[in-house]
Amino acid sequence: MVIKVKGKVYDKGELRRLLYKLYVLEGKTLYEVGKELGVSHATVLFLLRKCGIKSRNRGRRPGGTVNVEVAKKLYEQGWSLEKLARFFGVVPETVRRYLLRAGVKIRNRTWWRKKRFIDEEEKRLLRDLYIKQGKSIREIAKELAIPYSVVRLMLRMYGVPLRRRGRRRKAM
Repeated sequence: MVIKVKGKVYDKGELRRLLYKLYVLEGKTLYEVGKELGVSHATVLFLLRKCGIKSRNRGRRPGGTVNVEVAKKLYEQGWSLEKLARFFGVVPETVRRYLLRAGVKIRNRTWWRKKRFIDEEEKRLLRDLYIKQGKSIREIAKELAIPYSVVRLMLRMYGVPLRRRGRRRKAM
């Protein structure tokens, strides 16, 4: 069987060896192989299939693996699935799947709301940081290692008047 690629004629065995060398052995991408052969990446994929060479997994980025033990520790410290996903270079669903397989109970997105009572010490701390020390919500969130939105909602829940964005108050 003869295959014509950009004016050059290859027999199937010759094309298979060339594609195997470029794509499998040298680890080039579909785009790189296509550039070398003078065809599109889609044509390269078609030729790989025609020659019986399996393509690599699509969508997986190099280094996009999740260290389950590290993920468990960080998740237990309060990191969100989104934050873990950014840290490991994957999507949140992948982190969620790994944690579930490891036996970790996934928190509800509103886990912090389970505290229905008002904690006076927490209220005093937030008031002190926000009003007396003049810190921003973002700074407080970073210091307490909880999400920005949680700090904002807790301040509202505790009746602390919020400043407009960008208006930082001097410490008292």
